[in-house]
Amino acid sequence: MKKAPLLILIPCFNEAQSLPSLAGEVEAARAQLSMASEVLYINDHSTDHTKAELQRRGLPFLDLPINLGIGGAVQAGYRYAWQEGFTYVARIDGDGQHPPAEIEALIKAMEAEKAPVVVGSRFVEKKGFRSTISRRLGIKILSHWCFWLSGIRVLDITSGMTLINREALSLAAPHYPDTFPEPESVVLYGLHQLKVVEAPVNMRSRQTGASSITPGLSVFYMLKVLLGLFFITLKIRRYGRYSTA
Repeated sequence: MKKAPLLILIPCFNEAQSLPSLAGEVEAARAQLSMASEVLYINDHSTDHTKAELQRRGLPFLDLPINLGIGGAVQAGYRYAWQEGFTYVARIDGDGQHPPAEIEALIKAMEAEKAPVVVGSRFVEKKGFRSTISRRLGIKILSHWCFWLSGIRVLDITSGMTLINREALSLAAPHYPDTFPEPESVVLYGLHQLKVVEAPVNMRSRQTGASSITPGLSVFYMLKVLLGLFFITLKIRRYGRYSTA
């Protein structure tokens, strides 16, 4: 049987509380999408009842044997998508911040802009939840830094809501970054001459749980990201383009 062209990828770590409402939203959104889709949840070795909740609801998922972090979990999904022949992969997070209904906005932007990568952005039209003032400042700094490194300007540089086509997937499946995946992946795409565009979307605050980046760690995290982006750029420029074969 022919596989649907679009895979909706949802990495989850300790998201048992958010899954019931999220799963319902995903199915409702799929019914309205302009292309057929399949869904894959990634259980990143959760320590709560995420796996049990996925099993109870009969949801398709990859069960990672160890915790890989968000970058590793997303890459696992991208590798699956590549091997299974999907043409497009939409990623939304498992914590409920990304309304599944907004995936259609990414699809329309990709079709209109002919871009291999579309990032769902809170800042193009400045609507919906846009995080705290301090985090918005950090995002702005990262956006300028990534533009200087790669020539790609993405306002919502830390957004995890994305849509990529198979051309971008050929790069992301083997080389998706695992340390600071959202900004690093934009730099990776930019240095490989892939067009990246933003689509305005509504986002929400985290529905359950708490972010691992506390206020006390924000400055330290920012410095690590800036240095990490700098060194990944040096690596790519020194050793040439990663193979996308």
